[in-house]
Amino acid sequence: MWTVAATEPSSNPPSDDEAGGAVRSRVSYLGRADHDLGTKSALAIVTKVSPGLATLTTNLLVGRLGGAHLLGLTQTAISTAALTSLAYPGPAASAASRFVAASVAAGDPEKARVVASYLARRVVFAIVCLIGLVIGSSFLAGVDNTTVVVVSSVMTAGLSARIFVEGLHFGGGEGRRLAVGSLAVAAAGTAGSAILLLLGNRTPWVIVPVAVANVIFAVVTWPPRASGVLKRGERRAIRHFMIIAAFGTLASSGFVQLTTIVANASGGASFAGEYAAALTLTTPLAILATAISATLFPALSAMHAGSTADVVRHRVTEASSILTWLIATAVCTMIILAVPLVEFVWGSPYSNTWWILQFLLIGTLATTVAVPSVTALTSSSNKGMLISAGTSFFGALIGAITWLVLIPTAGERGVMIGCVVATVLTGLLPYVIVWRHYRMRWARSTIEVVGIVALSIGLGVLAREGLWNGFLAPVLALAVIVAWTVIRYRDVRRAWTVIGPRLKRKKT
Repeated sequence: MWTVAATEPSSNPPSDDEAGGAVRSRVSYLGRADHDLGTKSALAIVTKVSPGLATLTTNLLVGRLGGAHLLGLTQTAISTAALTSLAYPGPAASAASRFVAASVAAGDPEKARVVASYLARRVVFAIVCLIGLVIGSSFLAGVDNTTVVVVSSVMTAGLSARIFVEGLHFGGGEGRRLAVGSLAVAAAGTAGSAILLLLGNRTPWVIVPVAVANVIFAVVTWPPRASGVLKRGERRAIRHFMIIAAFGTLASSGFVQLTTIVANASGGASFAGEYAAALTLTTPLAILATAISATLFPALSAMHAGSTADVVRHRVTEASSILTWLIATAVCTMIILAVPLVEFVWGSPYSNTWWILQFLLIGTLATTVAVPSVTALTSSSNKGMLISAGTSFFGALIGAITWLVLIPTAGERGVMIGCVVATVLTGLLPYVIVWRHYRMRWARSTIEVVGIVALSIGLGVLAREGLWNGFLAPVLALAVIVAWTVIRYRDVRRAWTVIGPRLKRKKT
């Protein structure tokens, strides 16, 4: 049986030499600060911001220099790789984060090394199988663009390897090394893509440097083979966890990636490029949500076993409140300024991007605010994982049904309506479940969020209709931000209680 016990920080953590290698160094870090989210959050945000910022920058370069058609092709390759990586490397990363963290918190670093080695061997085999799946399914589907197929395969290898290494680092606690490596990989990949574009390359090959940089980073930080062997019950627990995780992530994150493929199939590469342009603008918000989730997961895994329900409730409430204030502020601002924002970033050729962005922002808000709730479910037990996966599957199913009904008549708008229906349900259902289970006091907060978003959508539509000049829109956006901050002043205080003491300590 896997058990997790909260441990006190060690005053004399072992050095890298004493720990005996890369994995041992990772293990020692988590033992020092199991529940501390301050430094870990900062490092997690750096880690998640780096590849996200690299993707954002690369998409901007491709979209600006290569146009919407090329952006649609490259985003299709990236989405294909992301979708296939969710089948095994993604769940393996979650398993590494959970079970490595659990082993360290229980005072068993040797078990953590064995878990890391066990998962790493299987991820390598899975990557080979996934590449074969991409090539085989493309052949059966009659895809005639060989370049997209090859680039999708390369991206599958790079993305899958990096995702697993990130999960392992988060579970082991080696946040600083991971953050530095992520920055280096992001810089190298973006620079390589920029060079290819400047040399005149206008094919999907321009994103291959990003994949190559990810592979190199994964190889350098890959865990060494451990001599121990997991017991049958331990292997079974990991496999069950991964099956449920794959089920849930394919239904939630996989649906988002599938939207790009559906957009390409129903509206062509140019519409897929405009969708990718809107999705790129929401990338920073998604990065923040992913970073918070990666930070909360190992901490809540330990809390569920070593702490009371009140402690878990407090942590989830704290994270949800801060996220609600921050994400709603950004979403409402972007909704009001959608038209000038798209004009500034992408230019006039992306005429559909502004309304696509409106749909994506609503879904992003729902899924981001629900991140602490989803993490509370998935970190509690396999039953919690199953509940989260079931809600994701239900949301994806309703979204797919919406596609089947609306795309034949509504076309491109049907694609986006199905997307927002699925993403809102995927975030809303876990939010409601945790709300009821922990008896959260979220009624007022939920009403406030719905109200401020509805107001912002109304102002955004009026701005699009030209009812005021361009200078008034930023003023209205600023007024909404000020009003929202006043309404959520408690969340501002919560954020300061988390960040303020650490800033003062660092300054001292």
